[in-house]
Amino acid sequence: METVNQPYILFWAITGGNLIFLVTVLAIIISRSYTPDSHKFYKNAIISSIVYQVGLILIYFLKDIMFLAFFLTAIVFSLKFYLEARMFKGLKYTSTDFMNYFIGLTLLTFSIPILYFTGINEKLVYFSIIVFLNLVMCIVWILKAKIKIMGISHILSITLFASFFDNYQEAIFYSLIPYGLGVIYILSKDYLDSVKFSRIINQDKDKVIESLNTQFLEFLGLLINTIESRYERRKNHSRNVTMIAEGIAREMGIGEKFEKFTRESSIIHDIGYIGIDHRIFSKKEDLTDEEVEKIKPHTIIGKSVLEKSVLFIKYIPAVLYHHEKIDGTGYPEGLKGNALPLISKILCVANEFENLINGRYSKPLIVKDAVDYIVSKSGILFDPLVVEAFKRFVRKTYY
Repeated sequence: METVNQPYILFWAITGGNLIFLVTVLAIIISRSYTPDSHKFYKNAIISSIVYQVGLILIYFLKDIMFLAFFLTAIVFSLKFYLEARMFKGLKYTSTDFMNYFIGLTLLTFSIPILYFTGINEKLVYFSIIVFLNLVMCIVWILKAKIKIMGISHILSITLFASFFDNYQEAIFYSLIPYGLGVIYILSKDYLDSVKFSRIINQDKDKVIESLNTQFLEFLGLLINTIESRYERRKNHSRNVTMIAEGIAREMGIGEKFEKFTRESSIIHDIGYIGIDHRIFSKKEDLTDEEVEKIKPHTIIGKSVLEKSVLFIKYIPAVLYHHEKIDGTGYPEGLKGNALPLISKILCVANEFENLINGRYSKPLIVKDAVDYIVSKSGILFDPLVVEAFKRFVRKTYY
């Protein structure tokens, strides 16, 4: 093969590889075999492929003008780094800042025409700039982004570039061959992660949904606790009720699954307070009967929030009925006895006890007086079995 034909052959070989890459990316996008969050990632992959192809064409047709060939090569490498950095940030959800490197590479790139128009047209000078560009990108990928394969692609590019120093046209085309390694690596990693995620969803979807449900409940609990902490009258209420209700459920010996359900229900039992005027809770004195009436709709508000989600419908009985009493004097529906679900009976006792000892509506009671009151209402306001479990919990926890 004659040397004179080498750039021509390299141009078409690299073009063919790039077109295959572009078709692959487009096929993935059309088939939607990627996570929704990867949309921008694939958009940048397509742009990088187009930039590469345009750069190849311009370099090939302007290869006889040395400074332009090197200048276009520097532009391709700089844009390559910019687009790959955007892809990396989108894929890794990282705050890694590449801006200083973008600026540095841009200055290096435009130093080539500046040197040319100042009368410097030495191949070694332009050659050194391209090598330095690759070294900078290599260092960034290995040390800052911790992606070795991306750094290796630049080392390979430098090696090929240096191997054909005598013929700068061949050197440029050979140096561009490793271009696709980095993008292909990131692309394949995202695709494999998407496939793996889809497989996990299909095989263990119940576990995944349960895990997501738990995580979201924990987030809601944190959010509710943060809101409650703004008001002394509400501070730590839901957290305390959760601890008490879970303790009662444990003492009833129904099982771990119900204990978990009790804990989850308790965390969000007062979620309906997001629709109540919070100025009521800023008062230091006891709440009036009128103010107590104003906060009662929080159970219905809570129900309206949860019923919009298939995952959280199961918590509606706890949220809607935790103020119901077994004699029918509670709210919002005045249900009686066995018409009330067990979770609401437990929460009713836990909620009442927590309110009494922390003075949510009036002056706080000592633990003994609060327990005596709840015991006195056993069989009247509160379920007797729940009260007995409550007494055992209090003995173990408070005495």
